[in-house]
Amino acid sequence: MIVNIIISVLIVIAAIAFIDEVIEMWRAPDALTRVNLTGPITGVGVPLLIIANMIHSIADGDEWYVVLVKSVIAIVACLMVASVGSFVMGRSVHAEQIRRGHSATMGKGAGYTGKATTTTGTPLDGQAGGD
Repeated sequence: MIVNIIISVLIVIAAIAFIDEVIEMWRAPDALTRVNLTGPITGVGVPLLIIANMIHSIADGDEWYVVLVKSVIAIVACLMVASVGSFVMGRSVHAEQIRRGHSATMGKGAGYTGKATTTTGTPLDGQAGGD
């Protein structure tokens, strides 16, 4: 009984994190901000669901050390994939905003030269190179 209460509380907290994230993404002013708002879901919501599943599996009689190892691997993999994925999405969204001339960090059209590059001069939007 107490195990079911713990599992339910973890699932409710994860659901609140998901709902909060949806509301915040809906209110976000641009795509770059929306990409940066994926942290609470991947950092709190999904790991809490994995932990709730781990507790449920152990309570059902599965061997605790196998379930623990699987859960730790799943949480670490989730965090690694989410961090790399959000970096790639953020970089591509930012490059597209610069290419269109209205970056959130630069203001609409401010300083747009027609070429989107990083600080090292690497092209961001598939251009052959800088002039």
